[in-house]
Amino acid sequence: FLGMSHFFLGEYDKALPIFERVGNGKGRLSGGKGRYWRARTLQKMGNKSRAIDGYSALVASYPFSWYALLAHSRLREMGKDLGPFGSSPADPGRAPDIAATVPAELTRDPLIRDADELIGAGLGVFAARELRAGERAFLKRHGREKGLAALLDRYRKAGNFNRPWMLAVVYGGSRALNAPPKLEARVWWEHAYPRAYRDLVDANRGLGNNPPFWLYSIMRKESGFDPHVHSYADARGLLQMIPATTKRVVARLGMEYTTDLLFDPEANIKTGSWYIGHLFHKFREQVPMAAGSFNSGPRPVMRWLDKNKGYPIDEWVELVSYTQTREYMKKVTETYARYQYLYQGKVYQQPLKVDSAYVKDKLTY
Repeated sequence: FLGMSHFFLGEYDKALPIFERVGNGKGRLSGGKGRYWRARTLQKMGNKSRAIDGYSALVASYPFSWYALLAHSRLREMGKDLGPFGSSPADPGRAPDIAATVPAELTRDPLIRDADELIGAGLGVFAARELRAGERAFLKRHGREKGLAALLDRYRKAGNFNRPWMLAVVYGGSRALNAPPKLEARVWWEHAYPRAYRDLVDANRGLGNNPPFWLYSIMRKESGFDPHVHSYADARGLLQMIPATTKRVVARLGMEYTTDLLFDPEANIKTGSWYIGHLFHKFREQVPMAAGSFNSGPRPVMRWLDKNKGYPIDEWVELVSYTQTREYMKKVTETYARYQYLYQGKVYQQPLKVDSAYVKDKLTY
């Protein structure tokens, strides 16, 4: 905060050492923040070559992170275009090995046999519970390379996307997710960023005219693809819809509200699609603002757009006064960028200019 205060006052010589200290830390949203604002300060001071070096290193170190996306846009502004992993990507190491197919001998393991029987009976929830209870012993028996391939496959067949997401993040980690999604790395990417409940998403995303992969991005951050999540704020299900909001949405959709409605994946996605999509277009398809409006509600975002006109997106987001919403914007934007790259090969470009206008309608809840 002290560094940003100096930056906004134009006291770049005072801001620079503070950002350097922050940048010595680790993490995409902590160390990455210091590294980005150090480069941005150098750019403001007219030191173009050092700014370019700083932005380029950030893109390579933390690909697809919020600050890497900003750095990529700043580089384009300065006439230098890099790929999403930079010109000299940081070596994350080889992605952890995972078998391409489930070895036949593992299908005879009692854990897999029991899970298959439950899946065949349409009891996927119970199959996933069995797999979770026996997971550690199963991996000990068969090793990670083969064992994880079998577990990930059976969790998916059981309709469980939450546990594979967790396993991919833990076992694939930065070695896979900071590398291009090829070979073993792609397996980890697809489990970390799944097209969960795809049939339901495809059938309903048009209710809010949601762009491809937008609902998955929100779902990943909100629930981790677990339809049973119930938050301290009474948000429920896959897209963590609030009952009070949902009651307004079901009236628009001609549905009936019940207390268990939001724990049903189809109803949750249907109501969430309408609401999230309309927020996306209310804020003129600006990803950070659309994401933030779902987290905080649209009124605060409207207020920030009115108050902070003229700021570029990097400064605008740092001025968001709700810490949770500010970080939510960054995380969802990264997730959306990763989905686009994984499934479309599209490199998301974060616009630097903020459109402060928004649709003035009744969607203020």
